[in-house]
Amino acid sequence: MRLLLILTFGLFCFNSSWAYYSLMDTAELVDEGKYNANVETQFITDGEDGLNLLGRFDSRLSDETSYRIEAGFGVVDFNIAAFYKWAPIPDTDKQPAISVAGGISIARYEFGKESANDLSLRVHPIISKKFKNDFGIITPYGGIPLGLRSVDGDTDLVAHLTFGSSVKPSRFDNISFMAELGFDLAEAFTYLSLGLNLSIDPDEGIKFQ
Repeated sequence: MRLLLILTFGLFCFNSSWAYYSLMDTAELVDEGKYNANVETQFITDGEDGLNLLGRFDSRLSDETSYRIEAGFGVVDFNIAAFYKWAPIPDTDKQPAISVAGGISIARYEFGKESANDLSLRVHPIISKKFKNDFGIITPYGGIPLGLRSVDGDTDLVAHLTFGSSVKPSRFDNISFMAELGFDLAEAFTYLSLGLNLSIDPDEGIKFQ
């Protein structure tokens, strides 16, 4: 809980830039019968450096699919997005998990007295592998988030190279942490993101433990 407050407070301690894309996900699905809530602080590290705060909600649909709802603010007036995730290849002893998520995002920026609307079609291929040890569960992941972005009539292709890891310490039942690096491949930016995940059992409600 203290980390969540620190991440939120950090939003007001940095200047704004004009970007918000990130992955913050492994190739695995949410546990069956549970929801996942995520809060992310994204630090832009090139161009007009700044910060974004994003929140996400994930829920499972079937054995191979789930959906995600996302909203954020900071370097944008607002950002909302929805994704459908397909995970046909599970994590086993012989192979990593592989999934792909597709969706749409809408955002609005302000540059001084000017404003711009951003409509993006997104595709996020992801690969990840889970490792268990005495500390807990560590799941490194990678992906190449792609987007076809239209900003006030101008269209371009956005691409990142993304590496990150989810860490679930054994001392916590439903809390895990994430760290992610994103590198500019096309019309994008570099960033560092830190996040917190909360697994929610609808029968027990929200618990930090």
